[in-house]
Amino acid sequence: MIHFACVVDFFDEEHKIPWNYVIKQDDGSYEAFVTYLFSDLRDDDAPSEAREHSLGRFRTCKEAILTIRHHKSRVFAVERREWDGEIDFNLPTVN
Repeated sequence: MIHFACVVDFFDEEHKIPWNYVIKQDDGSYEAFVTYLFSDLRDDDAPSEAREHSLGRFRTCKEAILTIRHHKSRVFAVERREWDGEIDFNLPTVN
């Protein structure tokens, strides 16, 4: 059973589909998830596919939320081409 500790972003305006979120594991740790929406660039009529990606497990919910926000800001910087230098998405996190 999934225990949502926090939903950072929802996919829909009705707040029914969690997009970036934190779940509490049975061992008391918190796992941060981000979701990406992929589409087939070769076929405009192909449906998009949502894929979840774990950013890791953390001792507190706050650490997990901050990691999601940090990850989102790095992705946003790349999308807006505000990043200087080479991009490393495998930077160490707090866990």
